[in-house]
Amino acid sequence: MRLRAEQQPTRDDGGITRRYVLGSALVGVIGAGLLRRDTPEEIGTDLVTRCRFGAYAANEPYPIDPHFALEERLGGTPLPVASWFQAWGSSWLEAEAAALAERGEYDVLLCWEPFGIDFDSILRGDHDEYIRTYVAAAARYPHLVVLRPFHESNGNWYDWAPGSGRGYVRDAEQWKDAWRHVVRLARTVPDSDSVSFYWCMNGGDVGGPSMEELWPGAEWVDIVGVDSYAWNGSAGGSFDQIHRDPYRRITALHPTAEYWVGETGLDSQENAAEWYRRTYRSQQFPRMTTVCWFHTAQFVLDGDQDALEVHRTELPRAPQYAGRIHPRSDHHQEEMGVQ
Repeated sequence: MRLRAEQQPTRDDGGITRRYVLGSALVGVIGAGLLRRDTPEEIGTDLVTRCRFGAYAANEPYPIDPHFALEERLGGTPLPVASWFQAWGSSWLEAEAAALAERGEYDVLLCWEPFGIDFDSILRGDHDEYIRTYVAAAARYPHLVVLRPFHESNGNWYDWAPGSGRGYVRDAEQWKDAWRHVVRLARTVPDSDSVSFYWCMNGGDVGGPSMEELWPGAEWVDIVGVDSYAWNGSAGGSFDQIHRDPYRRITALHPTAEYWVGETGLDSQENAAEWYRRTYRSQQFPRMTTVCWFHTAQFVLDGDQDALEVHRTELPRAPQYAGRIHPRSDHHQEEMGVQ
């Protein structure tokens, strides 16, 4: 989300490192979960035992030290996905990435924001050299880099959302053409297998094309998922409630891709401890493999002592690894029995 104050929206929504330290039992649980069709049925294992938890740890500047400080505050368990934001035109954060890699095995979730970019210029190739250069630099990072361009485009508060009315993108068709152009180009960069593209929608359609209308096709997407918040605190719905509908809709679009939550949290600390406890112990969402908390002054994780104790108790149960559970090749997915 990370909007400036003047941009606050009106919303109604609630290479690849193949070094896995997951035990064989956990892999079995996740593999079995991937075989299931999406249903609201319980799957018998807590979300925190089968899903990584990462974070956007603070407002700008880019949160390297705040990420580590948040880990310590929450009990010392690593949050193995570091969520960053950068506008188009910015260079890959070499120094910050090096500091992150020196600390341990962390993946980077990079929200790549084309503020003020006309989509005609993307399709003309005006930004091709920048895209190649950025992806080549990101590919040198020793773990997974997940690029999240054009996020929340089924809302109406960003320049790259067709529903914004700002004229940067005409409609859903041009949006999809631009997405495919960026992905196609990035995949031509040598040694870029460790750079993945995450199609990330808003939890609800607000003022523009639906998430289904913005679907570019499974061949152009590596990871799927959503940003969704409990607005008005726990009264805005449980984690299961705010994610159930987008999960159902998005997993119907791609039969095998990992499902990530790019941003989620509470905007109030009232009943926060129980909300977080129920989140960590959710029995739903078998294809959900990564959840990134959004930790800012508005969506603080540690403002309530009881909630803090929940994080400290539950996070040590979460898996720790860098890279995908399942590489993106269809051949490997077939070997895993994914349907």
